[in-house]
Amino acid sequence: MRIGYVIFAVFVMLTLAACKEEEPKTYDDFEHLEYWSQVDDLEDGKVLIFYYSPYCPACKSIQEEVVGFRESHNDKVPLHFMVPRDYQGTPPVELRSVPAILIFEDREFVEMIIGANNCKAYLAELVSDL
Repeated sequence: MRIGYVIFAVFVMLTLAACKEEEPKTYDDFEHLEYWSQVDDLEDGKVLIFYYSPYCPACKSIQEEVVGFRESHNDKVPLHFMVPRDYQGTPPVELRSVPAILIFEDREFVEMIIGANNCKAYLAELVSDL
């Protein structure tokens, strides 16, 4: 009789474990660029670099949209992540705030989008154009 209870308890625990929702992905789940010189190694065509700080509330507020874009559209428009560090070298443009999306075409800097609302709107517009 006790064996039946043990088997039942194990069965319930396995069932609950299988039903556990997967945690949403965060910026940390993706590889990050470490140096600005890595821009020379980027893919051809349009490439985005999302420049953010893990401590920035505005950056955190658009994490779902940015990560969603990365997961859904990275094959069409690659998106790379980068956080501020002292040793990164010289960026292609003066960066004064985060979040920012730096847009490159064939490894050449084209444009920078600054601010959470602007970044979110740019990604939404880009998705509608794909």
